[in-house]
Amino acid sequence: GTKVVEAALKESHTVVAIARRVEALPESQSGLEKVCVDLSGPCEGLAAALNGCDMVMSCVGNRPKQAPVVAAATEKLFEKLKILGIAPCFVPIILMINGRQQSL
Repeated sequence: GTKVVEAALKESHTVVAIARRVEALPESQSGLEKVCVDLSGPCEGLAAALNGCDMVMSCVGNRPKQAPVVAAATEKLFEKLKILGIAPCFVPIILMINGRQQSL
């Protein structure tokens, strides 16, 4: 997620970065608003953070040795997007695994 935030800021976009741990986000700078929301919990503050956004990119991922969160977090995020009238945007992800290209 940090790389996505940095790239968007470099292109002069205004970014609302939502994370469980805002200290993991890039340093505060012009155009960046940091919001602490845990998508594995009740998601307090998520609707307010998303209000006014034109686009949402989710970089949520599972961590080793922690309960999987991607499916539940994505479902909660889509529920809020629907309520706010924000159309979800799907971006294909390309990874290199063992030297072979994989699409997600």
